[in-house]
Amino acid sequence: MLAQVTGSSFSTGDLYLAGPGPSSPAGDHRCGSSDVVVDADSEVGVRVSMPRSGWLVLSDSWYPGWTAAVDGRSAPVVQADHFFRAVRVPAGTHQVRFRYEPLSLRAGLATSGVALLAFVCSLLWVTRRPSPID
Repeated sequence: MLAQVTGSSFSTGDLYLAGPGPSSPAGDHRCGSSDVVVDADSEVGVRVSMPRSGWLVLSDSWYPGWTAAVDGRSAPVVQADHFFRAVRVPAGTHQVRFRYEPLSLRAGLATSGVALLAFVCSLLWVTRRPSPID
């Protein structure tokens, strides 16, 4: 990726996207305004106003596990310029929420829940069984 963005064919006027849809042609990519309304470790909320549909690109690092919703509806998060994350936004004013929900976190929570349940069941079994002296 570094070779692609430092190579002679790289143009700062182009937006390179990985995932669904073509890369944007050179031109003015500033087609609207945005205000960050939530900025937390695992969530970013942005109010976007755009005169035409386009891409909201956050200069935060792209990493698997980020999800997005535009006005509460799920939207794909794609890599922009190899390093950042982006989501397609239609014309108009919209609320965009990015949430970091990696699969590893959900798997870890499920594993911890099963382990806790096994521990509680074992504890109940040990405390309920009759004593060998009785």
